[in-house]
Amino acid sequence: MSGTKPEPAAGQNQDLTSRNYPRIFESDPNVKQRAQEAYLEQPQAYLPRASISNRPALTAPMQSLYKGDRSMLMGSDESLIKQIEEAYHVAGRDDINIRPLLSIVEDILRRATISAPADAILPAGTQAQPETPEYKATQYSLTAIMEQVSPLIDRIACEMACHCSGGTDINSITLSLFRDMLQYFPWDAKLVLTLAALALNYGEFWLLAQIYPSNQLAKSMATLKQVPAIMERTTLLKARFDALNTLIKSILDLTRTIVTLKDLPTLHISKDVPPLSTAYAAIPSAVYWSVKSIVVSASYITGLTATAHDQYVVFVYAPSVCVDYSSLDNLLRTSIKSCNLCIARWHIVKCEDTLNLVNILIKLKVRFHEKTVTEVSWSKLRFSTSSTLEWELSSLTHKIDRIHDDLKKLLAECRRITEEKQRNKVYDDLLGMLRAPIDNMPILRLLLNPKDDPLPLVEGTLKTRVRHMKQVRLEVLARKMVLLLISSLDISQDELSILEQIYNESRPREMEIQFEMVWVPIVDPDVRSSSIDRSVMSKRLETQRSTMKWYSVFDPYAINPVVIRFFRDQWHYKYNPILVVLDPQGALVSPNAMHMMLIWGSAAFPFTKSRERELWSVETWRVDLLVNLDNTIFSWVRSDKYFFLYGGDDVEWIRSFTRAVKLIADDAKITIEMAYVGKANKGEQVRRAFQTIRENALSYCWSEVEMASMMWFFWTRLESMFFSKIQIEADDRDSVLTEVKKLLSLDKMDRGWAMFCKGSTVIFCGHGGPVLQATQEYFEQWKVHVPIKGFEKAYKDHHDGIHIKTLPCCRFEFSTIAGKIPERIACPECTRLMEKYMTFLCCHNEAANINTIY
Repeated sequence: MSGTKPEPAAGQNQDLTSRNYPRIFESDPNVKQRAQEAYLEQPQAYLPRASISNRPALTAPMQSLYKGDRSMLMGSDESLIKQIEEAYHVAGRDDINIRPLLSIVEDILRRATISAPADAILPAGTQAQPETPEYKATQYSLTAIMEQVSPLIDRIACEMACHCSGGTDINSITLSLFRDMLQYFPWDAKLVLTLAALALNYGEFWLLAQIYPSNQLAKSMATLKQVPAIMERTTLLKARFDALNTLIKSILDLTRTIVTLKDLPTLHISKDVPPLSTAYAAIPSAVYWSVKSIVVSASYITGLTATAHDQYVVFVYAPSVCVDYSSLDNLLRTSIKSCNLCIARWHIVKCEDTLNLVNILIKLKVRFHEKTVTEVSWSKLRFSTSSTLEWELSSLTHKIDRIHDDLKKLLAECRRITEEKQRNKVYDDLLGMLRAPIDNMPILRLLLNPKDDPLPLVEGTLKTRVRHMKQVRLEVLARKMVLLLISSLDISQDELSILEQIYNESRPREMEIQFEMVWVPIVDPDVRSSSIDRSVMSKRLETQRSTMKWYSVFDPYAINPVVIRFFRDQWHYKYNPILVVLDPQGALVSPNAMHMMLIWGSAAFPFTKSRERELWSVETWRVDLLVNLDNTIFSWVRSDKYFFLYGGDDVEWIRSFTRAVKLIADDAKITIEMAYVGKANKGEQVRRAFQTIRENALSYCWSEVEMASMMWFFWTRLESMFFSKIQIEADDRDSVLTEVKKLLSLDKMDRGWAMFCKGSTVIFCGHGGPVLQATQEYFEQWKVHVPIKGFEKAYKDHHDGIHIKTLPCCRFEFSTIAGKIPERIACPECTRLMEKYMTFLCCHNEAANINTIY
């Protein structure tokens, strides 16, 4: 440059700050975002307005970016989108499966970086991917699609590379791709095919960059493409590569969302109804902006080799006064060379802003002659091509991300609707199979193996002698009666020991009906999504499974949440174990056989509802129905002795009651045995009561070792009798149900209770207050009636007279995890319908706190 340049024409010398020039180095992200949005709308407003006539020519890829009339971000995008939509042939290749191609494109672009993943380069002889059936199927699909589209991908890659290097503007290239090459493909395929073309060129560049140091062929090819020269400047180019990779990642994320939207099953959601129709309407614009961004990315990739030694164009704004441009040019050239800066081109533009350039250049360690500093003040450095490139990439990334956010919201709503309808379909299928059963395998697949695992079950310890688990196929249950033990992972050892005993006793009878038991461990959906470590759950699972002699589901997480909801709604599973019985055809024969198993043991085989009714039809309220595992009490029954069963946790009442009974027995010269059975809620007070009874020999009670299990079995069987009667829809006038309700109610009252028996006959049962009063009034009130009425009738009549006068309230408490709870219950004393209350209870027993909610 030489000579003195004339003053610019009027109107050209405007302060750049008055034109809202984008502040590339602005630290406020909100300001930067607003500037990016403004830049997308009208980029030509931010290009240099005046330049010296003999500025060096820009490289070809950059020409299309700086020409004001052919900018890549012109405001004609809406009209272009309309043209592209009009050119789209609806009757095109809508059947193309694009996902295998997208997978390989994702893999290429993931590895195409300066810092490649650790598995990007594998040692010689290493197999890149295990030859699994899924991998082979994917490769087969990929091979099939590549036979169709490989030539087209090459054409698209060449089209972008040639036109970008030849200076064609971005919009023209984008429109050409849509109109001439992609017009017969659906929108998702248009995008994936263009992305594949980008991956082809970008992947080739990075493949050479990563292996040329160790491969002579790659080294020679890399030299032709100037890859070593580019890689020498990776530090300077890092910001540009980061911006480019960020844009590519955003395009990939948007592509996945578009492909997922197109793959949504229209069986469950209509294309013509929002939100899917809204999403479909937005896809053409999203694909257009993605393809346009891919073309821009391709122009930068093509420009890498073209600008191997020509990295930056610096714009320096000089004051509007007369300037010796030749001196300025020489000054910059000398300064840049002496500073060893990587700046090969610069561009001088006049403006009215007279900020001091000297300070900026001093920061760049540039030395000046004193007269140069005093003669003229220069404006500061404002703009560079490297910043422009990063700015444009960042602006496009912002645009793509905004589009993606909108589509993600629509996809989430579509998925919600689709998943809800899919869940409803599974639920309805289960109901339909139970109403019209033909074969048990379809319903067992839905219940136990929704993911079609080839080996979904694990054999029990009785079936396998090996120490490790043996997985088996679901077909081992075909054409057999199946007992589904549905429970949480916290099923108690008491329940498992009873089930094991009944299971062993029932196996010899398998010749009548073949049956198998399967444990279905339930992991609550809330727990699945929590932060609980799955390894902890797995250990609990294996601990429980190791004690079982029957089959179990291998992966409880594979059980569909819809199936868990079905268990809750239809079979009333809450937390306590239930035992659902399906016949060989898959029909439901008992919604919960656990109750009849606990009551009658193996005598309940084959555990059907009809068998349950049959067993109840011959039962009466007797002691051996209530207590059937204690040999001591059984001996009293066989000997036809008088005895009391009593409970509660009031130690003083226990002392008074047992003392009064012993006095009666001594006076009447009869033997009256007593057995303490505790309470349903085995808390600390109950343990103290057992200890007091044993230490003072107040009566017979279970040992410390067997106390917990025997007390659990007694009260659980009693509750099972109640629920079994409810399950077979017994009448409120049922005598057994009335007595069971009375005993359950007594357990929830204060003080204690007692049941007076002779042999297997129950004489009376009552609350601790009336029973203790009647016992203590023996000498004063009813001893005189014994010779006339007999001992047991005199005792009963006196107790019943007191009971009628006091008549304490009856109360039932059902845990929310207890299963099916009746909507109405008649009082066992007065037969009126009982009122319903909600109770929150804490007995300060850690072992009982098994289902924490809040």
